[in-house]
Amino acid sequence: MTKTMKKIKLESVDKHLKEKLKDKKFKEAYNKERAILTGEDIVRVTRTYKLTLWDKLESIWYRYFWNFVSSIPLEIKSFIQRGIRGYADRDLWDFCDYLSDIISKGILDLKEMSHGCPGDMTIRQWKVILSKISKTFKLYEVGNVRPLTDKECQQFEEGWKLFKEYFEALWD
Repeated sequence: MTKTMKKIKLESVDKHLKEKLKDKKFKEAYNKERAILTGEDIVRVTRTYKLTLWDKLESIWYRYFWNFVSSIPLEIKSFIQRGIRGYADRDLWDFCDYLSDIISKGILDLKEMSHGCPGDMTIRQWKVILSKISKTFKLYEVGNVRPLTDKECQQFEEGWKLFKEYFEALWD
């Protein structure tokens, strides 16, 4: 393509553009596009896109149905792995959170179903200790979301100490 051919094409595009710029809506849209292309006020310029019925149906399909159906094989695999090993490959991603959740719930179940306690305390004292240990692992999960207060830090340290001290007594 020669320079003169390019010049002729540009002139024809310019004529077409000048005709289109007479339309007020087109001119506003063109100026927004030009601002995007030239970098003028990029933050303030937003493009709106009206969703069609088909777009909405496709979104519902992927969000609700396809995501559910496509996750079934992974859920089955995880279920089998947890049955065999006690944990699944996907639990290893954030293993500390997985264990804190399991331990917290397990300690609460032990507290509810406990028929015995260590020999140097009563059942009531043992249940208080189990509550503190369970709270420690719940605080660990909270600590991942927001910083712990000083009181919560003290409760965490006390519960962690009790967990280490009575680890071998966590049985029923």
